[in-house]
Amino acid sequence: MPIKHAPHAPFYRHIVADAWRLSWEHKHLWIFGFFATFIGFGGVYEMLFKAYRDQADLVPALALLASPLDLVPGFVTIKTIVRFSPYPIASTLLFTLLAGLFLALFAWMTVMSVGALIASARKISRGSHPDFAEGLKMGAEPFWRVLGIVALAKGAALIAFILTGTNLFYLAADRDMWGALLFVLSFIVMTAIAVVTSLLAVYASCFVVVKNAGLRASLVSAWDLLSTHWLVSLEMILVLMLLDLAVGLAAVLGLLVLSVPVVFLFMLGIAVKSRILVIGLMMLGGAAIMAVTVALGSFLTTVKISGWTLFWSEMVDGKPVAKVHRLTHWLKERFGR
Repeated sequence: MPIKHAPHAPFYRHIVADAWRLSWEHKHLWIFGFFATFIGFGGVYEMLFKAYRDQADLVPALALLASPLDLVPGFVTIKTIVRFSPYPIASTLLFTLLAGLFLALFAWMTVMSVGALIASARKISRGSHPDFAEGLKMGAEPFWRVLGIVALAKGAALIAFILTGTNLFYLAADRDMWGALLFVLSFIVMTAIAVVTSLLAVYASCFVVVKNAGLRASLVSAWDLLSTHWLVSLEMILVLMLLDLAVGLAAVLGLLVLSVPVVFLFMLGIAVKSRILVIGLMMLGGAAIMAVTVALGSFLTTVKISGWTLFWSEMVDGKPVAKVHRLTHWLKERFGR
Protein backbone atom coordinates (compact mmCIF):
# COMPACT_ATOMS: atom_id res chain seq x y z
CA MET A 1 0.00 0.00 0.00
CA PRO A 2 1.25 3.53 -0.72
CA ILE A 3 2.60 5.53 2.18
CA LYS A 4 0.17 8.19 3.34
CA HIS A 5 1.32 11.29 5.19
CA ALA A 6 -0.84 13.69 7.10
CA PRO A 7 -0.69 17.37 6.13
CA HIS A 8 2.30 19.20 7.57
CA ALA A 9 3.81 15.85 8.72
CA PRO A 10 7.49 15.27 7.92
CA PHE A 11 7.83 12.69 5.17
CA TYR A 12 11.50 12.78 4.16
CA ARG A 13 12.51 10.39 6.91
CA HIS A 14 9.77 7.97 5.83
CA ILE A 15 10.98 8.05 2.24
CA VAL A 16 14.63 7.60 3.17
CA ALA A 17 13.84 4.85 5.69
CA ASP A 18 11.65 2.99 3.19
CA ALA A 19 14.26 3.34 0.44
CA TRP A 20 16.98 2.12 2.79
CA ARG A 21 14.94 -0.87 3.97
CA LEU A 22 13.84 -1.68 0.43
CA SER A 23 17.43 -1.64 -0.83
CA TRP A 24 18.75 -3.69 2.08
CA GLU A 25 16.08 -6.38 1.90
CA HIS A 26 16.32 -6.80 -1.89
CA LYS A 27 20.06 -7.07 -2.43
CA HIS A 28 19.69 -8.25 -6.02
CA LEU A 29 18.87 -4.62 -6.81
CA TRP A 30 22.50 -3.77 -6.01
CA ILE A 31 23.48 -5.29 -9.37
CA PHE A 32 21.33 -2.69 -11.10
CA GLY A 33 22.66 -0.08 -8.71
CA PHE A 34 26.23 -0.95 -9.70
CA PHE A 35 25.62 -0.14 -13.36
CA ALA A 36 23.36 2.85 -12.65
CA THR A 37 26.19 4.37 -10.59
CA PHE A 38 28.21 5.01 -13.74
CA ILE A 39 25.53 7.21 -15.27
CA GLY A 40 25.09 9.26 -12.11
CA PHE A 41 21.30 8.98 -12.30
CA GLY A 42 19.53 10.50 -9.32
CA GLY A 43 22.68 12.13 -7.92
CA VAL A 44 21.79 15.72 -8.69
CA TYR A 45 24.31 17.16 -6.23
CA GLU A 46 26.93 14.72 -7.55
CA MET A 47 26.44 16.24 -10.98
CA LEU A 48 27.05 19.68 -9.50
CA PHE A 49 30.20 18.53 -7.71
CA LYS A 50 31.41 16.93 -10.94
CA ALA A 51 30.80 20.18 -12.79
CA TYR A 52 32.81 22.14 -10.22
CA ARG A 53 35.57 19.51 -10.29
CA ASP A 54 35.69 19.50 -14.08
CA GLN A 55 36.00 23.26 -14.16
CA ALA A 56 38.75 23.18 -11.52
CA ASP A 57 40.63 20.51 -13.46
CA LEU A 58 40.21 22.53 -16.63
CA VAL A 59 42.10 25.58 -15.33
CA PRO A 60 45.64 24.10 -15.31
CA ALA A 61 44.94 22.30 -18.60
CA LEU A 62 43.96 25.44 -20.53
CA ALA A 63 47.54 26.03 -21.62
CA LEU A 64 47.55 22.63 -23.35
CA LEU A 65 44.34 23.24 -25.29
CA ALA A 66 44.60 24.53 -28.83
CA SER A 67 40.91 25.40 -29.15
CA PRO A 68 37.61 25.06 -27.29
CA LEU A 69 36.88 21.94 -29.40
CA ASP A 70 39.41 20.14 -27.20
CA LEU A 71 36.78 20.25 -24.47
CA VAL A 72 34.64 17.75 -26.41
CA PRO A 73 35.20 14.23 -24.99
CA GLY A 74 37.29 12.07 -27.31
CA PHE A 75 38.31 14.94 -29.61
CA VAL A 76 41.88 15.11 -28.30
CA THR A 77 42.24 11.32 -28.59
CA ILE A 78 41.11 11.31 -32.22
CA LYS A 79 43.39 14.25 -32.99
CA THR A 80 46.34 12.39 -31.42
CA ILE A 81 45.57 9.25 -33.42
CA VAL A 82 45.47 11.21 -36.68
CA ARG A 83 48.76 12.91 -35.85
CA PHE A 84 50.85 9.89 -34.82
CA SER A 85 49.26 6.85 -36.49
CA PRO A 86 50.79 5.64 -39.79
CA TYR A 87 47.24 4.80 -40.92
CA PRO A 88 45.19 7.70 -39.51
CA ILE A 89 41.94 6.93 -41.34
CA ALA A 90 41.94 3.23 -40.45
CA SER A 91 43.01 3.96 -36.86
CA THR A 92 40.32 6.59 -36.45
CA LEU A 93 37.64 4.28 -37.83
CA LEU A 94 38.81 1.43 -35.58
CA PHE A 95 38.85 3.69 -32.54
CA THR A 96 35.40 5.05 -33.39
CA LEU A 97 34.01 1.52 -33.91
CA LEU A 98 35.40 0.16 -30.64
CA ALA A 99 34.34 3.26 -28.72
CA GLY A 100 30.88 3.02 -30.25
CA LEU A 101 30.49 -0.64 -29.30
CA PHE A 102 31.66 0.05 -25.77
CA LEU A 103 29.34 3.03 -25.40
CA ALA A 104 26.42 1.02 -26.79
CA LEU A 105 26.96 -1.79 -24.27
CA PHE A 106 27.55 0.72 -21.50
CA ALA A 107 24.39 2.65 -22.40
CA TRP A 108 22.28 -0.49 -22.48
CA MET A 109 23.49 -1.73 -19.09
CA THR A 110 23.18 1.62 -17.32
CA VAL A 111 19.88 2.74 -18.81
CA MET A 112 18.32 -0.69 -18.37
CA SER A 113 19.45 -0.68 -14.73
CA VAL A 114 17.83 2.70 -14.14
CA GLY A 115 14.50 1.44 -15.47
CA ALA A 116 14.82 -1.78 -13.50
CA LEU A 117 15.44 0.08 -10.24
CA ILE A 118 12.54 2.47 -10.75
CA ALA A 119 10.10 -0.30 -11.68
CA SER A 120 11.28 -2.61 -8.90
CA ALA A 121 11.14 0.11 -6.23
CA ARG A 122 7.63 1.09 -7.30
CA LYS A 123 6.39 -2.53 -7.25
CA ILE A 124 8.05 -3.32 -3.93
CA SER A 125 6.50 -0.22 -2.37
CA ARG A 126 3.12 -1.51 -3.57
CA GLY A 127 3.61 -4.92 -1.94
CA SER A 128 5.08 -6.97 -4.81
CA HIS A 129 8.40 -8.81 -4.75
CA PRO A 130 9.96 -8.68 -8.24
CA ASP A 131 13.05 -10.84 -8.69
CA PHE A 132 16.13 -10.05 -10.76
CA ALA A 133 14.74 -11.51 -13.99
CA GLU A 134 11.53 -9.51 -13.67
CA GLY A 135 13.50 -6.37 -12.92
CA LEU A 136 15.64 -6.99 -15.99
CA LYS A 137 12.53 -7.31 -18.15
CA MET A 138 10.90 -4.20 -16.68
CA GLY A 139 14.09 -2.22 -17.24
CA ALA A 140 14.52 -3.36 -20.84
CA GLU A 141 10.99 -2.54 -22.00
CA PRO A 142 11.20 1.29 -21.76
CA PHE A 143 14.89 1.35 -22.72
CA TRP A 144 14.68 3.70 -25.71
CA ARG A 145 12.49 6.26 -23.96
CA VAL A 146 14.67 6.30 -20.84
CA LEU A 147 17.75 6.52 -23.07
CA GLY A 148 16.24 9.53 -24.83
CA ILE A 149 15.58 11.24 -21.51
CA VAL A 150 19.08 10.55 -20.18
CA ALA A 151 20.67 11.61 -23.49
CA LEU A 152 18.77 14.91 -23.48
CA ALA A 153 19.77 15.60 -19.87
CA LYS A 154 23.42 14.70 -20.42
CA GLY A 155 23.48 16.60 -23.70
CA ALA A 156 22.13 19.76 -22.07
CA ALA A 157 24.67 19.46 -19.25
CA LEU A 158 27.50 18.82 -21.74
CA ILE A 159 26.57 21.85 -23.84
CA ALA A 160 26.43 24.01 -20.73
CA PHE A 161 29.83 22.69 -19.63
CA ILE A 162 31.40 23.30 -23.06
CA LEU A 163 30.02 26.85 -23.22
CA THR A 164 31.30 27.58 -19.72
CA GLY A 165 34.65 26.00 -20.52
CA THR A 166 34.84 28.06 -23.72
CA ASN A 167 34.31 31.24 -21.72
CA LEU A 168 37.03 30.14 -19.32
CA PHE A 169 39.29 29.36 -22.27
CA TYR A 170 38.99 32.84 -23.73
CA LEU A 171 39.15 34.40 -20.26
CA ALA A 172 42.53 32.73 -19.68
CA ALA A 173 43.71 33.94 -23.07
CA ASP A 174 42.45 37.55 -22.87
CA ARG A 175 42.49 38.18 -19.09
CA ASP A 176 39.49 40.44 -19.53
CA MET A 177 37.23 41.58 -16.66
CA TRP A 178 34.10 41.27 -18.78
CA GLY A 179 35.15 37.77 -19.71
CA ALA A 180 35.44 36.91 -16.02
CA LEU A 181 31.95 38.28 -15.40
CA LEU A 182 30.61 36.31 -18.35
CA PHE A 183 32.24 33.16 -16.98
CA VAL A 184 30.64 33.64 -13.54
CA LEU A 185 27.22 34.22 -15.09
CA SER A 186 27.54 31.26 -17.43
CA PHE A 187 28.68 29.06 -14.53
CA ILE A 188 25.57 30.04 -12.56
CA VAL A 189 23.46 29.19 -15.58
CA MET A 190 25.29 25.86 -15.93
CA THR A 191 24.55 25.06 -12.29
CA ALA A 192 20.87 25.81 -12.76
CA ILE A 193 20.75 23.72 -15.93
CA ALA A 194 22.45 20.82 -14.14
CA VAL A 195 19.86 20.86 -11.34
CA VAL A 196 16.83 21.26 -13.58
CA THR A 197 17.87 18.70 -16.19
CA SER A 198 18.79 16.13 -13.53
CA LEU A 199 15.45 16.49 -11.77
CA LEU A 200 13.56 16.42 -15.06
CA ALA A 201 15.43 13.26 -16.05
CA VAL A 202 14.46 11.56 -12.77
CA TYR A 203 10.79 12.55 -12.90
CA ALA A 204 10.39 11.91 -16.64
CA SER A 205 11.97 8.45 -16.28
CA CYS A 206 9.51 7.64 -13.51
CA PHE A 207 6.62 8.67 -15.76
CA VAL A 208 8.01 6.50 -18.57
CA VAL A 209 8.66 3.42 -16.44
CA VAL A 210 5.69 3.56 -14.07
CA LYS A 211 3.01 5.28 -16.18
CA ASN A 212 4.27 3.95 -19.55
CA ALA A 213 4.17 7.50 -20.89
CA GLY A 214 5.73 8.59 -24.15
CA LEU A 215 8.94 10.60 -24.29
CA ARG A 216 7.34 13.97 -24.97
CA ALA A 217 4.44 13.40 -22.57
CA SER A 218 6.81 12.32 -19.79
CA LEU A 219 8.94 15.43 -20.22
CA VAL A 220 5.87 17.68 -20.11
CA SER A 221 4.55 15.89 -17.02
CA ALA A 222 7.98 16.08 -15.38
CA TRP A 223 8.15 19.83 -16.01
CA ASP A 224 4.67 20.34 -14.55
CA LEU A 225 5.60 18.26 -11.50
CA LEU A 226 8.89 20.11 -10.97
CA SER A 227 7.34 23.55 -11.40
CA THR A 228 4.66 22.62 -8.84
CA HIS A 229 6.96 20.95 -6.30
CA TRP A 230 10.29 22.69 -6.93
CA LEU A 231 10.88 23.54 -3.27
CA VAL A 232 10.41 19.99 -1.96
CA SER A 233 12.59 18.76 -4.82
CA LEU A 234 15.44 20.99 -3.67
CA GLU A 235 14.92 19.79 -0.11
CA MET A 236 15.07 16.18 -1.30
CA ILE A 237 18.42 16.91 -2.95
CA LEU A 238 19.72 18.22 0.38
CA VAL A 239 18.37 15.20 2.29
CA LEU A 240 20.05 12.70 -0.04
CA MET A 241 23.27 14.71 0.03
CA LEU A 242 23.35 14.57 3.83
CA LEU A 243 22.60 10.85 3.71
CA ASP A 244 25.46 10.32 1.27
CA LEU A 245 27.85 12.30 3.46
CA ALA A 246 26.80 10.39 6.60
CA VAL A 247 27.25 6.99 4.95
CA GLY A 248 30.57 8.06 3.48
CA LEU A 249 31.84 9.21 6.87
CA ALA A 250 30.68 5.96 8.47
CA ALA A 251 32.43 3.97 5.75
CA VAL A 252 35.71 5.85 6.29
CA LEU A 253 35.55 5.27 10.04
CA GLY A 254 34.74 1.60 9.49
CA LEU A 255 37.69 1.16 7.13
CA LEU A 256 39.98 2.85 9.65
CA VAL A 257 38.89 0.39 12.34
CA LEU A 258 39.26 -2.61 10.05
CA SER A 259 42.66 -1.42 8.86
CA VAL A 260 44.21 -1.70 12.34
CA PRO A 261 44.80 -5.50 12.27
CA VAL A 262 45.84 -5.33 8.61
CA VAL A 263 48.45 -2.66 9.37
CA PHE A 264 49.67 -4.69 12.34
CA LEU A 265 50.15 -7.79 10.20
CA PHE A 266 51.75 -5.68 7.48
CA MET A 267 54.31 -4.28 9.92
CA LEU A 268 54.87 -7.80 11.26
CA GLY A 269 55.58 -9.03 7.74
CA ILE A 270 58.13 -6.24 7.27
CA ALA A 271 59.74 -7.07 10.63
CA VAL A 272 60.14 -10.77 9.81
CA LYS A 273 61.12 -9.85 6.22
CA SER A 274 58.39 -11.98 4.69
CA ARG A 275 57.74 -10.68 1.19
CA ILE A 276 54.94 -13.20 0.68
CA LEU A 277 53.09 -11.94 3.75
CA VAL A 278 53.56 -8.29 2.78
CA ILE A 279 52.44 -8.80 -0.84
CA GLY A 280 49.55 -11.00 0.26
CA LEU A 281 48.32 -8.40 2.75
CA MET A 282 48.62 -5.64 0.15
CA MET A 283 46.57 -7.64 -2.32
CA LEU A 284 44.04 -8.61 0.34
CA GLY A 285 43.70 -5.04 1.56
CA GLY A 286 43.30 -3.70 -1.98
CA ALA A 287 40.68 -6.33 -2.81
CA ALA A 288 38.81 -5.61 0.43
CA ILE A 289 38.76 -1.86 -0.23
CA MET A 290 37.60 -2.43 -3.80
CA ALA A 291 34.84 -4.81 -2.68
CA VAL A 292 33.60 -2.41 0.02
CA THR A 293 33.68 0.52 -2.41
CA VAL A 294 31.73 -1.33 -5.10
CA ALA A 295 29.16 -2.72 -2.64
CA LEU A 296 28.67 0.61 -0.86
CA GLY A 297 28.41 2.56 -4.12
CA SER A 298 25.90 0.09 -5.56
CA PHE A 299 23.85 0.17 -2.37
CA LEU A 300 23.81 3.96 -2.18
CA THR A 301 22.76 4.28 -5.81
CA THR A 302 19.97 1.80 -5.16
CA VAL A 303 18.86 3.81 -2.13
CA LYS A 304 18.92 7.10 -4.03
CA ILE A 305 17.01 5.90 -7.07
CA SER A 306 14.52 4.07 -4.84
CA GLY A 307 14.19 7.24 -2.76
CA TRP A 308 13.54 9.38 -5.82
CA THR A 309 10.95 6.84 -7.04
CA LEU A 310 9.14 6.89 -3.70
CA PHE A 311 9.42 10.67 -3.62
CA TRP A 312 7.96 10.91 -7.13
CA SER A 313 5.11 8.63 -6.06
CA GLU A 314 4.47 10.90 -3.09
CA MET A 315 4.23 13.95 -5.35
CA VAL A 316 2.01 12.22 -7.91
CA ASP A 317 -0.28 10.43 -5.44
CA GLY A 318 -0.34 13.03 -2.68
CA LYS A 319 0.48 16.63 -1.87
CA PRO A 320 3.83 16.86 -0.06
CA VAL A 321 4.55 19.97 1.93
CA ALA A 322 8.02 21.49 1.96
CA LYS A 323 9.95 21.57 5.22
CA VAL A 324 10.10 25.35 5.00
CA HIS A 325 6.31 25.52 4.76
CA ARG A 326 5.92 23.07 7.65
CA LEU A 327 8.30 25.17 9.75
CA THR A 328 6.35 28.29 8.88
CA HIS A 329 3.10 26.53 9.80
CA TRP A 330 4.60 25.40 13.13
CA LEU A 331 5.77 28.92 13.94
CA LYS A 332 2.35 30.36 13.16
CA GLU A 333 0.65 27.78 15.38
CA ARG A 334 3.08 28.38 18.23
CA PHE A 335 3.51 32.15 18.16
CA GLY A 336 0.75 33.41 15.89
CA ARG A 337 -2.84 34.12 16.69
